[in-house]
Amino acid sequence: APNLSTALPIAPNLSTALPIAPNLSTALPIAPNLSTALPIAPNLSTALPIAPNLLTALPIVPNLSTALPIAPNLSTALPIAPNLSTALNHQSHQILAISFHF
Repeated sequence: APNLSTALPIAPNLSTALPIAPNLSTALPIAPNLSTALPIAPNLSTALPIAPNLLTALPIVPNLSTALPIAPNLSTALPIAPNLSTALNHQSHQILAISFHF
């Protein structure tokens, strides 16, 4: 949601949190050993594999209103607003930047 600003811890072994700022354009550090790219298809219906050790994927559906389970042991899901358009860029040091535009 546009006013989401709660930090979402991804998994205990990732030792990082996922801060979602109100403008939803913050950097998203996943894990220091992440070696998998996150492809985003234009229709936003492609599953996003995060890392081999997470044992799960983040399905992005076209209506973008479903919760995204991060890891099997994660107790919190990240709801994505229905009207968001996404740009996901792979940066150096295994850092991912997500920009959401409303």
